[in-house]
Amino acid sequence: MAQAVLRMHKYERLQDGVTEAIQYFLDRLYTNRISIHMLISHYQSLHGITKSEGGLVGTIDPHCDLLQVAEEAYSAASLLCDNEYFDHPKLVSTAVDTTDENINTRGRITAVYVPAHLHHILFEIFKNSMRASCEWAEQKELSEIPHIRLKIYKTANDITLKISDRGGGIDRARRAKIFNYMYSTAPKVLSDGSGGSYGVGEGLSSEALPMHGLGYGLPLSRLYARYFKGDIKVGSVDGLGIDVYVYLHRISQLAQENLPVYNHVSSTKLTSTSTQVPDWTDKDIKY
Repeated sequence: MAQAVLRMHKYERLQDGVTEAIQYFLDRLYTNRISIHMLISHYQSLHGITKSEGGLVGTIDPHCDLLQVAEEAYSAASLLCDNEYFDHPKLVSTAVDTTDENINTRGRITAVYVPAHLHHILFEIFKNSMRASCEWAEQKELSEIPHIRLKIYKTANDITLKISDRGGGIDRARRAKIFNYMYSTAPKVLSDGSGGSYGVGEGLSSEALPMHGLGYGLPLSRLYARYFKGDIKVGSVDGLGIDVYVYLHRISQLAQENLPVYNHVSSTKLTSTSTQVPDWTDKDIKY
């Protein structure tokens, strides 16, 4: 799909990502794709086709350890960063469950969530932060790459993950475009389809995926976050760094699937539905 959109850029002379119509089409397409994968995985789990590992219900982990998933995503992103820049920034992480009065356990934050979704979100954010930090350190001739900081806070209503880097940030004009498909602050790595490493003939194999330049990381990550009524927000100080906020619902009954809406009637019906009740994941929550 990235290859197709890139060729459209070439022949239609589109600038700064895609048009609103194409953006809407791709958002709907990928949201449907997420939904289909969720249905397939749960169908397989319910019919015993695949074994659930680690206590997962389909793809959902009732006790997803957010800090553990974040560290795994950071480790995966650091491998790509090492291949590209021969080094990577260190991660300084903090986790606080403000609803846990036990000081010995409040540093471990769990939630009912899909680990694969959270891994994808954080993996893409870490990649962006690592690239910016490495290039900023090289540009400023710093002796050490600035650290990336991760803070996770869980309250009675929300879970917030804040990823901060000191990679120089971006200006306001570019920040408004970062969630557009195919818009990237990094150099493009795909060819125009006439051949080469990323031509139509070979495609994008998993072992040859680039660290940056496709322009799909943040848009897809935001779709994953919004699928269960979460979100991603980006704050930037140009010349200093970027803070990325990932919001997740604390109460799982509010984290309904964000299914595609095709017209005004279905949109009104969906938003006016108020019949959500606690499910098996909220048995220990008092209302």
